[in-house]
Amino acid sequence: MTHQFASPTSTKTTFPQSPVDLAQIIELSPVALILIDVNGYIQIWNRGAVSIFGYEAEEIVGRSVYEIFSNILEIIATAGEKLLADTTVVRQELQMQHKSGHTIHVGYSATLLRDANGAVTGTIVSCSDVTQRYRSAEILRAMEDTGKVVLSMRSWDDIFGAITERLRGLGLHALVMLLDETQQNLNMHIVLGDIDEGIKPKLDWATELEERLSQEGGPGAQSKTFSQIRQGGKPIFISDIQTYLPSRLSARTNFLLTKVLGETLVHKAIVAPLWRNEHIIGQLLVAGHLAEPDLPAIAAFANHLSLALANAELWQELEDRVAQRTAELSAQQEQLQTILNNIDDAVVLTDAQERIEFVNPAWEQLNGYKPTEVIGQTLCLIVSSQTPRRTLDELEHFIKSGKPWTGELIQKRKDGHDYEAWMHLAPVFDNAGNIRHYVSVSRD
Repeated sequence: MTHQFASPTSTKTTFPQSPVDLAQIIELSPVALILIDVNGYIQIWNRGAVSIFGYEAEEIVGRSVYEIFSNILEIIATAGEKLLADTTVVRQELQMQHKSGHTIHVGYSATLLRDANGAVTGTIVSCSDVTQRYRSAEILRAMEDTGKVVLSMRSWDDIFGAITERLRGLGLHALVMLLDETQQNLNMHIVLGDIDEGIKPKLDWATELEERLSQEGGPGAQSKTFSQIRQGGKPIFISDIQTYLPSRLSARTNFLLTKVLGETLVHKAIVAPLWRNEHIIGQLLVAGHLAEPDLPAIAAFANHLSLALANAELWQELEDRVAQRTAELSAQQEQLQTILNNIDDAVVLTDAQERIEFVNPAWEQLNGYKPTEVIGQTLCLIVSSQTPRRTLDELEHFIKSGKPWTGELIQKRKDGHDYEAWMHLAPVFDNAGNIRHYVSVSRD
C-alpha cells in the first residue's frame, strides 16, 4: 500500500500578526501575564492575573505596581540586578497579598523587554498560584506531626484535643466516625479546628450535633460513600461536602450544622478509612480548603489515628482491669480488716526482719500497747525474760527454716506483768518463694 504525504510547503501555519489578535491571546491566556513599563506602571493585566490576585483590569492598569504590591521591592532586590545584567528569565516564589487580604503563594518568572537598540522598555511577568502546593505541604507536615503525637496518648479525649490544636491553625474541621457493636451505626466525634477554648455555645452545639447525627443516621454506615470506602479501602476526595451529608435531617440538626461548621459546609472534604486488625471500623472526614493532592496526607494521618485509638482503648481496658482488681483487693482488705478487728485472738504482722507492721485491737488489749508505740519494734518487745531458753531456741530454729511454729511462751505486758500465752507463728512467702512477712496469732 502506498501512502502519499503532503509537501512541507503545501500548507502554511499562520500566526496572528495584528496587535488586536496578540492582545486577545494575552487576555485569554490562563497564565497570569503582567506588563510593567520602565516607570513601574502596569500596562497589561489579563484574566489570569484577575483570577490569581482578585483585582479587575480596570482597577489595576495605569497604576504603579509599588502601590498595589507592597513587597514588589523584594522582587526587584532579588531579581532586578540579574535581569539588567543579562535579560535572563528569573523564576522565583514568594508570598503576596490577594485583594481580599489573605496571603497567597505566587510563582513568577520575569523577563526584561528591550527595543531594537537594546534599551529596556519594560518587564513582562508571568505568574502562577502555588498556594495550594504550599498549603498541601503545610497540611502534610501538620498531619505527620499530629500522627506522631497522638500515638503516645492514652485517652480519646487527649487524642481529640491534640487534633483540635493542630487543625485550628489550618482552619480545618474533622469528623471521626466509628462503627458500634452492631457494625451498622456510627458514633460521631466532632473535632473543631477553628475556635479557641472557652467558646462554650459552639462546644455545646457540637456535643448536641454529635448525638443528633448518630441518632439520625448519618453520614451512616450504610451510606454510599461509606460503602465505597469500606469496599475499596482507599480515601476519597469530595468536591462538595453537602453531597456527603444525608439529605433528610431535622431542622435542629441542620441548624447545628450551620452553627458548628459554618462556611466549612461549602468546602471540600477528604474521607479516609479507619482500620483495626485489617478491618475498617470507621472513617475520618476532614473538611476545609483541601485539594486532591492532600489525599495521601489525610490517609496517612487516618492510619496513625487508627493506631492511636486502638492503643487508647487498650490503655483504657488495662486501666479498667487495674481499677477493678484494685477495688476487689480493697474489698478483700476491708473484709480482712473487719475480721481482724473483731476476732478475740491477738494478731500481729511483721516484715521479714520481724519488725512489727500491724497489730489488731485484741493484741492491743492483751499487751497494753497502742499501735504507734510498737510499729517498727520487734516481737522481742513482749517476750518475757522468764521464757525458757529452750523455747526461744526452738522458735528461732523454725523461723530460720521458714516453717510455722506453735507453742507456749511467757510474754510481758506494757505494765510489766508476765502472762502465759499460746502462739502460732507462720511465715508469708512472695511469688519467688522469699519470706515477706510473719503472722503471729496468740491468746492468753
